[in-house]
Amino acid sequence: MKKNTYSNPHAWCIAAISMFALLSNITFAQDDTPISSNQNVRFYKVNKAMQGNRIMVTKKNTSQVGCHNFIKQVRVHRAVQTGFIACSLYQSKDCPLATAVPVANEKDPRKTYLLTEGLGWLPQSEEELGVNIKSWKCDMKLEADFLGHDYQLAKTEIVRLRVKAEHALEIAERAQKKADKAKKVSENAIELATAALKRAIDAGYEPPPEVDEDSDNEEDTSEEMAAYPASDEKPKK
Repeated sequence: MKKNTYSNPHAWCIAAISMFALLSNITFAQDDTPISSNQNVRFYKVNKAMQGNRIMVTKKNTSQVGCHNFIKQVRVHRAVQTGFIACSLYQSKDCPLATAVPVANEKDPRKTYLLTEGLGWLPQSEEELGVNIKSWKCDMKLEADFLGHDYQLAKTEIVRLRVKAEHALEIAERAQKKADKAKKVSENAIELATAALKRAIDAGYEPPPEVDEDSDNEEDTSEEMAAYPASDEKPKK
């Protein structure tokens, strides 16, 4: 019978930590002030060889609050901002909330819509090269609707991370069972080999003496050295 996910304390622990961290991000974005006084957002793209280049956008747009449209759609692989409470990315022009793109930073795979300060944020999709973006928005104060939208994503993340944790535990349990089985097979093999040797000895078999590999190597080395003449000249081949 499949175990109920709710009964797994490890999954619940991971989920609780994730929810706390995500909600902490929302609180930080709403109440705290930016660390940097330099307001700037930068966008990067990559080619198929995963070599990155900065996407050129006017400084006027990247240093001002509010919604800004790219001149044309761009594929964003990473974004970094300083000086704002938070920024957000959109797949349509004029920053419609429904097209906000979830992101995760380079050190944490949890998804959010909030690009907080000083981290490299990766738009999330199945496409390795990034996500097609048409607009972005940076603010010093976030709207309640946007925070509610991010909270809904946080709840979705709880489910995703709980399932992921449960799956990881199942894999670990299967691996442990395989390890235990392999150990048992190895122990049985040793017992069978020991019993076979005992029967052979009882029947008159004399096992050859065990050879110490280290001492054998030393003897080989001594023989090789003895083959050299006393002079410094090495023997000709």
